[in-house]
Amino acid sequence: MRRWRTPVIAAALLAAADCGGFATPAAAPLERAAAAPITVPGAGRIALVRRGDFFVAPVTIGGRAAGEFLVDTGAGVTLIDRGVADALGLPPGVGTRVQGALFTVPAEIRALSDLAAGGVALVADPTVAIDLGEVSASVGSALAGIIGFPTLGTGPVTIDFTAATLTIHDPERFTPPAGVRAEILRVNQVPYVEATLARAFAVWLQLDTGSLFAITLWRDFVQAHPDVLAGAPQRRVRTSGVGGDKELVQAEVGTLHVLGRDADDVPVIVQDAPPRRWRHPRIAGRVGLGLLKDLRITMHPLARRIWIEP
Repeated sequence: MRRWRTPVIAAALLAAADCGGFATPAAAPLERAAAAPITVPGAGRIALVRRGDFFVAPVTIGGRAAGEFLVDTGAGVTLIDRGVADALGLPPGVGTRVQGALFTVPAEIRALSDLAAGGVALVADPTVAIDLGEVSASVGSALAGIIGFPTLGTGPVTIDFTAATLTIHDPERFTPPAGVRAEILRVNQVPYVEATLARAFAVWLQLDTGSLFAITLWRDFVQAHPDVLAGAPQRRVRTSGVGGDKELVQAEVGTLHVLGRDADDVPVIVQDAPPRRWRHPRIAGRVGLGLLKDLRITMHPLARRIWIEP
């Protein structure tokens, strides 16, 4: 079996640097915003820029350069930095809150149209403005926003981490690629894939390109299934970031099968699950860039299929 090793991020940066897990904002204002017409994304290839271990895309809003947006499939809504939104003259909207895996922050719905990256039109509504300053500092690059999974549309899309490209396919001309095929579910606006932990636990993991870690497991799942963790020593860390102090656990899963690959001694982070998540006994956590960064992944949420190429 292959041994995956992911560098441990400094504890002081864990909450802010692990950007995955941005959930849908509070239901009432979002439902009103979601009633606006939703545009279908265009088709084309977008060149991504690697910032540290993350991937960002330079975007335009209304034809004006707006800066770099983090590509985050674990985000159930697209976000824009409040300062950038103000500079672009986007009118303020309904106040709300955004819940993440480690924090909850005040936010507001902003009217946004003509969002594009690399000349490819993206889905703009709904868009939520928050302060991304601490996240930008942890990523090591000024983020103007975060491209959430709904912004990529519901048709086939390919993220090639090696080539640093994001391709949105024309559904009528799409040909499934070669490679390992698996099932994917789109729940609460984010993708989930099946996995087997410790040879015995069949679970669903959120596919999260906004997380640096190989695997993150929700604390309540681990408490219900303690045998999922290997016998390696566990280390508790306190971390400060957006939303205050949090406690995380660094541990290992003895064996992992996910996306057609097998590995052992996989490093994991154990943390509280976000409040707004898919509640199902087989939901265990998320898989992040620690396992994804050398793959080419094609997702077709409507067809419930994902293809993985090495």
